[in-house]
Amino acid sequence: MLKRQLEESEEENSKLVAQKRKIQRDLEEQTEHGDSLARELDSVKSRMKTGDKGAASRSAAKSKDKSVLDDSTEDADTGDK
Repeated sequence: MLKRQLEESEEENSKLVAQKRKIQRDLEEQTEHGDSLARELDSVKSRMKTGDKGAASRSAAKSKDKSVLDDSTEDADTGDK
């Protein structure tokens, strides 16, 4: 009777240990996947910031070019007068 209870307890213990290991593996996989997604998100954010700055710089340069053209036109107008 006691021997049978001991065997059942050991079997249950083995099942619980196996279940615990599976849960730990799943947790590790999910953690790695989360870390990977976080790195990818950081990369996308970085590219977006770089792209935004580049676009802003180009816009500023275009505006500056237009103002230079406007200034040269004004200079030409004042020179003619």
